[in-house]
Parts: sequence; structure tokens; C-alpha cells
Amino acid sequence: MMRPCFLRTRAALLALGALLPAARPAAAQPPRAAAPEIRRQLLDRRPAEGAPGLETQLWLIDYAPGASAPSHHHPVVGIGYVIEGAFDSTFADQAPVHVGAGQSFVDPARIEHRVFRNSSSTRPLKMLVAYTIPSGTPPVELTAAPRAQLKSGASPLVINRPALYPETLAAHPEGHQFLVSSLREGAVYTVGLDGKAKKLVADPRLSSILGIAVDPRSGRLLVTNSDLGAGVQRSVRGPKKEAGVGVYELASGRALQYVDLRGLLPEADHLINGIALDSQGNAYVTDSLSPVIYKLEPGGKASVFLRSEEFEGAGINLNGIVVHPQGFLLVVKKSSGVLYRVPLGDPQRFARVQLPASFIGGDGLQLVGMQQLVLVANKTPATALQAAFVLESSDDWRSARVVETQALGDVYPTSCTLRDGKLYVLSSHLDEWIGAREGAREALLTQGRQAEILQIGALTP
Repeated sequence: MMRPCFLRTRAALLALGALLPAARPAAAQPPRAAAPEIRRQLLDRRPAEGAPGLETQLWLIDYAPGASAPSHHHPVVGIGYVIEGAFDSTFADQAPVHVGAGQSFVDPARIEHRVFRNSSSTRPLKMLVAYTIPSGTPPVELTAAPRAQLKSGASPLVINRPALYPETLAAHPEGHQFLVSSLREGAVYTVGLDGKAKKLVADPRLSSILGIAVDPRSGRLLVTNSDLGAGVQRSVRGPKKEAGVGVYELASGRALQYVDLRGLLPEADHLINGIALDSQGNAYVTDSLSPVIYKLEPGGKASVFLRSEEFEGAGINLNGIVVHPQGFLLVVKKSSGVLYRVPLGDPQRFARVQLPASFIGGDGLQLVGMQQLVLVANKTPATALQAAFVLESSDDWRSARVVETQALGDVYPTSCTLRDGKLYVLSSHLDEWIGAREGAREALLTQGRQAEILQIGALTP
């Protein structure tokens, strides 16, 4: 056995495949604390018998509490084992995974490893990884981060379901189709690339669905349930008093569980809106009429994750939400156009993301890599942005700048999703239905504008 060789990430960034962001010039921003350290120790290397030019390497890798890696890839397959701690990991467009002590894992070759982080901000991560690799080749190589490029021109995909009035759009992890939620029907549909819509979830407990989240690892589909008084299925509790999350089998739409959130704030008005999942299957849910974010654990336990007067306001408030792989939420407040950063480990330390403008009407959010966010804004009674914006951050979302903007027209865009490297926005026309008087809605069932799925851009290396 060779003598162990201790290798620090800052000493040989490329040669060792160490994964730390490049330092920024001191003049560009105030001094910041050093990034948590990643240490790689080469325990042994042996020639691969019968394979000239190849060698098997065994590495001991330590991630300090809170440490994370930028986007990278592995030239060969790696097989690993977690000795201590746990990590969250995502390859390309695959589902995120959570691996803990005593579990093994595989790093596939030549696929973007876009997320890898120590799950804990207080405990270290220690693991062993073995590679059989060409001599002299580093086992980890940095990958250029994907970027969103907005462009129009593609023909819209018309959803062949009159008066659907959908609110949320998501890519289905299996097959060439989308998932859309209907505010009017309180249902979820699959939509094929030919525009044909097929009902997947039909549950009499659902009044209006504003948010959906897919958990491909467990085969679950989570939907938010509210009653605005605009759905065909009315809640027995009445408008603004329904609050829940339904959990369904993604493949069949079969009901698995229904969690009533109303008991957490029984006297308040509710509009359960956005929903997003972390790598462990926890759901985070916004309430647009109460100043809270809820947390729903995989087993069904619900709690108030964060409550603050900061989230109060006139009209629709907290709306779109995403979980950033670095361990925080990004949440937009529609009424004020403010974007918030909420640490998962300490939500009371939430803060406003410093932006060059307010995105009033902000609704859907879609992460692109670690440093970009697509924000879709529709309109409020006072402001009509009706556009998609690409925000970019270089300081872990303490601040961000606008790098691209695309006007979308009078379509009331509500959400955005990624599918096969392309960006899509939902043209919902929801304002047409919600703003109509009760008597006028009958005509909209046959004469209303049909919803469309618009391709607004794509990812570039």
C-alpha cells in the first residue's frame, strides 16, 4: 500500500477534482467567510490487472459542515460508501437522492453532477469512493453551469380541454407529457405533446388546485387544495377556508393521503398555493392569504415552518416557491414583488434577496442550475408585467440581477417548468375565469380562451 497522501482542495483545484468556487476579487464585494472545506485523501492506488493504463484508486473524502460542490462530472463510474453523516445529490435531470451513514452509492460517468452537498450544517460528512480510471486522470472535473436563454418563436401547444383554467405546469418524469392542475375543476391532467388532456387526479375533496409537486423517487404527486369560490367543486367550509395537501400515486392518480392544514391556523383565511420538495421528501407550502410557510413531512406530519408579519399584504402574497440544493428556499411575494431566501436549517433567519426591481405579480419559479432562477410574473390590479425574467446570483442568493427578460403578452402566465433542456410557461388565462361574474362564466365554458403551453427558451452550456 502506498503512503497516504493528504490533499487540500485549494492546493490543486483541477488536478484533484476539488470542488470549491473560485475566489472573487476583494474589490467586488465585502469580505466573506471562507467556504467550508472539502478534503480528499488518496488512500491507495493499484494498477488494474489486465487493463494497461488503468488504475484503481481509493479515496477518503471529508466535507465540512455546510460544504457543497459546484457542478461537475466524473469521467468514470465511482462506487462509494458513507462512513459518517449524510449528503444530498442530484445528477442532471434525475430525481434528488439523500444518502446517509451505512449506505452505498454509485456516481455515474459523464453525467452532470449538478448538486452535491453535506446535508448538515453542524456535522461533517465522511465517505469512501473507489474509481478505476486512466492513470493521471482526475476523478472529478468541473462542469460549466447551464444557463437559461429566452427566445420565442416555437408554436404554442394548445391544451385540448376547454375551460380547463390551469394554474401549475410540471414536466412528467415518465414519457413525453406534462402535468397541469385545474383551478376550475380541482383536478390534475396529463397533457401529451399533441395537446390531448387526460384526467389523472379526480378527488371530491379538491376544490381548486394551485400548486403541484412531483416526487419521482417515491412515485408521489402532491397537490395543494383551496377554495376561492371559483371552482365547480365547492368546499363545505366555504371560500378562503379550505387548506390542504393531497398526495396521490403518480402512475395512477390513486389517493394516498390527504393532510388538512386548516387546523394549524383555524381562524385564518387561506389560499394554499405553491409547493416544493426537498431531497428528503419534505414539502414546503405557501399560503397566499396567511403569512406562513408550512412544512409537510413524508409521513404526513404538518407544521408551521415559518410565520412572519413580513409576509402580510393586500391581495395575493406568498406564491411561488423552490428548494435550492444549497439548503434554502426561494419564495416570491406576489403583491410586493419581493423574493425571499429562507434557510431550511434556521428559517427565522430569512431575508430579502436584493434585487434591482420589484417583480409585482411574481408567480411561478424555476431553478436553472445553482445560480439562475426563472421568475414568471402575471398581474395584480395595479401592475401587469406579464413576462418571464431570468435572475442570476453570484453570492448564494443574497442578491441577484436580471440577465434576460421576455414579454409574454396578455396570457396570465402562472408557472414555468424544464423539460428536456427546454423552458416552458403556462398560458393560463386564469384572470378571465376568476374575474368573470357568476352569470358570465357559463359562456366561458365554450367561448373562453384555451390554455397553452409556451416554449420560451432553452438551456445552453
